[in-house]
Formats: sequence, structure tokens, C-alpha cells
Amino acid sequence: MPLIKCITSPAITEEDWGFIQASVGNDAMDRDQVTVLSFETYNLQSHFEEIEEITSRAEKKMQLNIKLQGYKKDLKEYNLQTNPTKNGKTWILKAYDDVNSRLDDQIVGTQAMLGSSNMRGKLRNDAKAWETKLNNLSELIDEIGKCQRTWMYLEPIFASDDIGKTMPNEAAMFKEVDTLWKTTMEGIEDMPGILDLIDRDNIHTQFLDANKKLDKIQKCLNDYLEEKRLVFPRFYFLASEDLLMLLAQTKDPRLVQPHMPKCFEGINKVRFDDGGSLV
Repeated sequence: MPLIKCITSPAITEEDWGFIQASVGNDAMDRDQVTVLSFETYNLQSHFEEIEEITSRAEKKMQLNIKLQGYKKDLKEYNLQTNPTKNGKTWILKAYDDVNSRLDDQIVGTQAMLGSSNMRGKLRNDAKAWETKLNNLSELIDEIGKCQRTWMYLEPIFASDDIGKTMPNEAAMFKEVDTLWKTTMEGIEDMPGILDLIDRDNIHTQFLDANKKLDKIQKCLNDYLEEKRLVFPRFYFLASEDLLMLLAQTKDPRLVQPHMPKCFEGINKVRFDDGGSLV
């Protein structure tokens, strides 16, 4: 009876049956044709301990496989959440903490499974491939989050035509990133599944490149503002966003005053000497 239980265990896969054939020394032994009467023919009883060990390992592998398939099902059913932007032209991702927590839990769980001595053969390859996919997905979400934060900061700045004329190269780079962002968000709206995101061609490379462009844009923007502040030190009183808005509106003096700091309130005309002191 113990031998029958081993031979008929649902945990035995084709791979495991190959191990049994090897232990018995008969590669031609067909599992579907093995009967109790043929136990003696194949001399299975004398190999019971080996068969029992293979079956025990197969049952543990089956439990690990059930857990792995549960991970895959969980992410397959998980949808990314979005919010529309204030201007309604695109969307931004939300609930980053939930996404990262779910991915981190699965990465840790999968790595623990790979540490099991029962992780062998095809199952180990499947788990290793899943771990790689999780790591790639986690890195992609990090890159998208970084891009979103910088894009949200720069988008209202480069929405101004004047800034685009002042910094045409940076404006062109931002337009490329803006197009990628809107296209990606439209895709997520149509197919919000998180696994659909990682399966898109070159999306990780695209966001890595986008973040490099955004870093370069920010550096050029900061250098531009620093030049203005060196000429007029009072500009150090202004936040970068307010200073950019001020510089963008300098062609229309009527629009300058509302964005000046409180120390300039009530002053209709502002002039600085060469040292940057208020006259």
C-alpha cells in the first residue's frame, strides 16, 4: 500500500517519474501501464525507499508550486490605480506604497522558496524566472515613480511658451518625456493590470532614458535660475517656481506684481543697482 500511494501520488510529474525510472533502472517503464501485478516485474519493492524519497520531494515541490502559482495569480489580478491630473489631460499613478509592498512581499517569498532544497528542475527555473520578473517590475515602478514626481514639477513650468523660447533644447526634451508619460498612462487606463505594464516593449529602458533627460533638464533649469539670482540677489527670496513664473511674465509688467514676495508688496516699480541692492 505505501508503494501504491507513492506511484499514484498526484504530485508526481513527468520529471519526477523520470527520477523513478532512473532509480529502478528501467527507462521504458510507462507510468500509465504500471499495475500492482507489474510491481514484481519491475522489482519496485526493492526500490521502495528511493521511490518514497522521490515522492516526498515531489509533494513538497507541489506545495511550493501551488504557492508560486498563487503569487502569479495575485499579480495577474492586481490593477494599478490612477488619478486624473488637474488639467484633465492625463493621469498619474497612486497607491505606490501598496504596489511596492506587494512586490516586496512576493520578492522575499520567492527568494525564500528558492532557498528550499526541494526547489529543483523545472520548478526552480520557473521560480527563478518569476523572481527576475518581480525585480524588473519593482525597478520599473521605481523609475515611473521618479519620473512622475519630476514630471509633475516641470509640467506647469514648460506649459509656458516663454520658458520654451528661453530654453528650447530643454523644452524639446521635456516634450519627449511628456509624450512618453501620456502614452504610458493612456495604456494603463486601457489595460490597468500590473503585469500588462512590464510586458510592454522596452518600457524600462524608455523610463530610464526619460529620467536621465529630466535630470538634465532640472540641472539646466537650476543653472538658469542661478544666473538670474546672481544678477539680482533679491531673487533668492523667491522659490524656484515663483521665480520661473515671474521671469516668464516679465513681458507684461501688470502680471509681475502679484507674484512678488511680500517685501515688494505695494511697489509698482522695482529697480536694483549693479550690486543687486534694492533702489
